[in-house]
Amino acid sequence: MKASEAKSLAERSKSTKGQYNEIIKLITAAAKYGSYEVWYYEKTVSPGVRKKLKELGYKVGETMNDRNDLVTNISWR
Repeated sequence: MKASEAKSLAERSKSTKGQYNEIIKLITAAAKYGSYEVWYYEKTVSPGVRKKLKELGYKVGETMNDRNDLVTNISWR
């Protein structure tokens, strides 16, 4: 998936709330600059959000600990 496609998917999905919306904002900003991944540092990605992102074609990595912070990689390439 190209960055422009990822941005388009993110734009169409803006109507959702909460954690999903936070992640979509990160994806939109990254795609705008030609990036193909984001790191979500807030908390564990909920199962429902993880499922929805995967259904949209995003690759959602496992949440890991990094220096006492939770981090999840989300990519679309």
